[in-house]
Amino acid sequence: MLRNIGGRSGLAGWILAGLVTLGHSLQAAEPRPLAEQLPEGSVIFAELSGLNPVIERVQNSTRLQDYLASDLYSLLSKQPDVQKAIAGQKMAEAQAGMDLWTLSRTLLGGRVAVGLYPHEGRKQPDSVLILESPQPEKFQQLRERLEPLLLFAGDKVRRSDVAGVEMLDLDGKGFAANGKDWLVVGSDRALVENTLKLRNGTEGKTVATQAYYQQAMASLGDGHVLRAAFDSAALGKAVAKERLAPEKSNNVLASLLLQGVTELFATTPSAGIGIQITESQFALNIVSAKSPTQLDGRFNVFFGSLANVPNLPGLIFGASISRQYADWYNARDKFIEERLLPEFDKFEAGLGNLLPNRDFGGDVLPLFGPTISFVVAPQDLSHLDGKPGVVLPGFAIITDLKKPEEGEAVAQLFFQTIASIANLNAGQEGRQPWLLTSEVYNKTTVQTAKYLQKPKGEALPVIFNFRPAAARVGNKYVLSSSLDLAKKLIDNLEQPQPRAAESRDLLLEVHGAAVADALAVNNDHLVAQGIREGKTAERARADVEFFLMALRYVDSVRLTSQPTKGGYSIRFESNLK
Repeated sequence: MLRNIGGRSGLAGWILAGLVTLGHSLQAAEPRPLAEQLPEGSVIFAELSGLNPVIERVQNSTRLQDYLASDLYSLLSKQPDVQKAIAGQKMAEAQAGMDLWTLSRTLLGGRVAVGLYPHEGRKQPDSVLILESPQPEKFQQLRERLEPLLLFAGDKVRRSDVAGVEMLDLDGKGFAANGKDWLVVGSDRALVENTLKLRNGTEGKTVATQAYYQQAMASLGDGHVLRAAFDSAALGKAVAKERLAPEKSNNVLASLLLQGVTELFATTPSAGIGIQITESQFALNIVSAKSPTQLDGRFNVFFGSLANVPNLPGLIFGASISRQYADWYNARDKFIEERLLPEFDKFEAGLGNLLPNRDFGGDVLPLFGPTISFVVAPQDLSHLDGKPGVVLPGFAIITDLKKPEEGEAVAQLFFQTIASIANLNAGQEGRQPWLLTSEVYNKTTVQTAKYLQKPKGEALPVIFNFRPAAARVGNKYVLSSSLDLAKKLIDNLEQPQPRAAESRDLLLEVHGAAVADALAVNNDHLVAQGIREGKTAERARADVEFFLMALRYVDSVRLTSQPTKGGYSIRFESNLK
């Protein structure tokens, strides 16, 4: 984070006008939910609240202070793009008469809400914004500092009284009103007038009475600094689309990963987004009021449950996904665009040379279970007398086996074929061919590849990072780029680490310090890459140092998706040290 931060707002003209509006403020009352102060008819509602302590924590953070006092920041602050941001911040602070932290608390530290409303005959929606400041004196000071700028608008600004408050009409393009600690701005006269009347106690239907808002807020729950609700059905009508998502995918991988979730959120009556911020965690929650069981039955292939990623020492990255792969493959014409279907035929024709008289969708895929996991973790390089020029961690795939013996036989055939193909390129890669062999580790037979002699050198080609290995542990099959990592997974699968069992169809997790350690081993290579991109050596080193430092502040990042009671939830969370 930089000492100086600059920014702009598309609502700047409206906010400026509202801040300098002269008039009487509405009488103070007990705070009501801002959704009860915006008129009904919205298709999107968003509310920001409770940000003041977050701003203070960031401002007083020892990490921020340490960074701002560091040589690294001193170097980065001399860069042209950073200096432009600094200049922009200084201009904003001079105009406002307060520093950026105070300005942020004044405008964002209280409550802010915005509603978006469809406008018949126009794609661009109308909007209304309510802002309530926790610092009335600073708010008035800001208004007084900006008031002279309104003179440039001249006679284009018209004034009228609405519910005892003076409202500005900005040549029909925007409307604004404000009091000692609040501001209302919008693009439509009727919406702004109705908002002011609702704030003054006039009875009427509001956003809070709309079904989509109630459903989304109930699904999200409390504890969010930002909450947003979306009327999905109305949004579809507003953009004149029968479907918010295409019926068929133009990408095979996107279909497997996203098509079920995309269909769910495209057809849900309402959706919500919430952001939670604590001292050590940032979380983004996305919820649907529709559950996977309410979708057309063919979409069942995209939802399931799975165990967590193996809890390995030093885990860098882990992913686990649950799908009914065989059912998806055999019904692919329902999910994939027709132009892509011939590629599946080519795939099966090539596979026929390896597995003659076996149907991939009918005979091979049913051998495997719904869960596939992928992990990246540290590995040792004891198979080398030296090290590669670029040092890589180990990679592994873990699959469920519905029929362990048959599934292992097919997977083992793939493993041997991949290793044999790699051996054909051994001469071009400047290495010895692998010798396929096996060994027993903790009563588990491990198929692996080894060199007859340890390769020597301090800048060996990337291929020398790999010593592939494969093994079956119960109903799991492990395929690893590293014998060392394969053994660690065998230990884990034979004696699983206790972790909470949750019903998920997707889990991704990244550990910042472990990523930084893996990259730091290749520090010189990363700096050289920056230099090749046109950076000076000093700037390239500073960028790498900053990136690694930022990663080490992150304990973990996780993305999960799973069914909830009557709905569905996607959660992204970042945990800081």
